[in-house]
Amino acid sequence: MFYDSQKTLLGFDDRIIVLVGVLVNTHTVMAMYYTDSFLNVDRTSYFIKWTGEFLLVLILWLVMRFLYLKLIKQYRGILNFKKRWAIIPLFLLPYFGICLLHFNYVQPYFDWNYPEFEEPSTFAQMVTGVIIFFLDISIYEGLHFFAEAKDNEIKQEQLRKEKLGAELNSLKNNLSPHFLYNSLNTLMFYIDSDPEAAKEYVICLSKLFKNFSENSERELISIRKELQAAELYGYLIKKRFQENLTINFEISPLLYDKKIVPFSIQAAIEDAVAKNTITKSKPLTINILNNGEYIEVHNTNQPKITFNTYNSETIKNIINSYNIRSKKRVVVEEKPNNFVVRLPILTFSDLNTSNIN
Repeated sequence: MFYDSQKTLLGFDDRIIVLVGVLVNTHTVMAMYYTDSFLNVDRTSYFIKWTGEFLLVLILWLVMRFLYLKLIKQYRGILNFKKRWAIIPLFLLPYFGICLLHFNYVQPYFDWNYPEFEEPSTFAQMVTGVIIFFLDISIYEGLHFFAEAKDNEIKQEQLRKEKLGAELNSLKNNLSPHFLYNSLNTLMFYIDSDPEAAKEYVICLSKLFKNFSENSERELISIRKELQAAELYGYLIKKRFQENLTINFEISPLLYDKKIVPFSIQAAIEDAVAKNTITKSKPLTINILNNGEYIEVHNTNQPKITFNTYNSETIKNIINSYNIRSKKRVVVEEKPNNFVVRLPILTFSDLNTSNIN
């Protein structure tokens, strides 16, 4: 629990850093102050001297670490970088105090009888200590920055996925309830008039909702799969409107492995059907075709005098679903006799993040 709370503050577990850092700093001090002593003094004397330096380094590290944790708790993150570095130099006051106490009262107990390896001056030890102190603090700061950046990246990805899921659910909710209601009415008609057609209708309906379930978590779907689902969707709607509705699919097979946002073609078809008049005197034609870097959904523009507001929300949800994923934008054009929704063809490199599942 103790280290878990400190890990939360720092953004990383520094137990290995403490262990390695103290050992490295001790060996660095021994190598700088007493060059070649390891090869020229007896092992017992060397170990005693090394232990004295080790104790000083360990105490300094733990005290500086304690102060740094207090500082991080109050001024955490990249945004507080300047505030921390305005205070960090003040750590040198207790740093110098501990060093002076050690030099005067502790270090004599670890002296050795090797005049050629005498103690460096207090000033030299202080200067060396300051350099090592700032190097160690810089390592902590760098790891703290990296951990925070990683944490922010994870949080942003989670938020993006949550928003993406909400948009997908909104898109599916526009499709499913209204479509299901109309589909059940159509099914009831065929159960009485044409049982075989009713059976085929149920099979297609189950395939379509299976598609909803399988692709609800995907960021992108192949055009091949989206067309398969859209054709099922179109078949079911045509059963309702008969010859009054025509849906044509004219997509090049060369694009089948390209990607598109799930449910987008289906949503564009549903929007066209819901807001336009569809009668024998005013049949509706919907054409799905490719044009450059877009899949286009065209329909004859013959809007109803009144229609439910959810239809315009469907187009908004398609646009939002693309905006969350990519910088490529949906294009909507309305002319007196034609309404067009242009859906950009995407690749994973077009997505706003590289963290794709």
